[in-house]
Parts: sequence; C-alpha cells; structure tokens
Amino acid sequence: MGANKEFDRRRVTEGGDLISRLTTQRYEFGWTALHFIAGNNAVRILDWILG
Repeated sequence: MGANKEFDRRRVTEGGDLISRLTTQRYEFGWTALHFIAGNNAVRILDWILG
C-alpha cells in the first residue's frame, strides 16, 4: 500500500515535470517565432522606408 502511494506520487511529479517542460518549450518557441516575425517585418519596413 505504501509503495503504491509512493509510485502515484512519483507519477504525478513526472507528469508535472513533463507538462512544465512542454509549456516552457512552447513558450520559448513562441518567443523565437515572435522575434523572427518581428525581425522580418522590421527589415521589410526599413527597406520600404529607405527604398
């Protein structure tokens, strides 16, 4: 019974770690995409202003 409880706790912790890792990766990917898009637009706008 005690071992079962320990296993459940470990499974919950691993699940939480996985979720936090996934959300962190998605967050970082979102930021990278945002910077990439913003960078492209900035270049395009500068091109348009200077051109």
